[in-house]
Amino acid sequence: MTWLLVQRWENLLFAHWRAEPRALARLLPAGVEPDVYDASAWVAIVAFVMAESRAAAGPRWSGLPPIPELNVRTYVRVDDVPGVWFLSLDTSSRLFVTIGRALYGLRYRLARMAAVADGERVHYLSEHAAARFSAAYEPRDAPAPASPGSLEHFLVERYRLFAERGGRLV
Repeated sequence: MTWLLVQRWENLLFAHWRAEPRALARLLPAGVEPDVYDASAWVAIVAFVMAESRAAAGPRWSGLPPIPELNVRTYVRVDDVPGVWFLSLDTSSRLFVTIGRALYGLRYRLARMAAVADGERVHYLSEHAAARFSAAYEPRDAPAPASPGSLEHFLVERYRLFAERGGRLV
């Protein structure tokens, strides 16, 4: 696998809710099915700041300035391959909106965003004409690897995303 982009995620919020699989399936294109854990599909809000974003190949440079991103996503399978489906992606970067839409078919929207750290507590705001999100959050536990078979493992061990580009599933 060749990586196209390198970045670090900071000030991460990873929040999940159960969803009824049939209801969620209505939001997905043909060929994309909700992935299920404990008889539920799952919807997530993931808020973070992308830091040190740069091309993986070529000269190493300092990268772009920190860029907030907020995505609403779910967990899916395509031909029994697990992945992520983005219902929406908000960012304050016109560059990421343009590249994300053109190259990957992702549903990026330009939004007014701010993420401010106050010690370990993060204050996060995203505003778009169609939606608004605000939260204050901080770490709950020390970081630890997800145990195989756990809900956490199901949610985080995803290394593929699916999208529609030009009417085709990619």
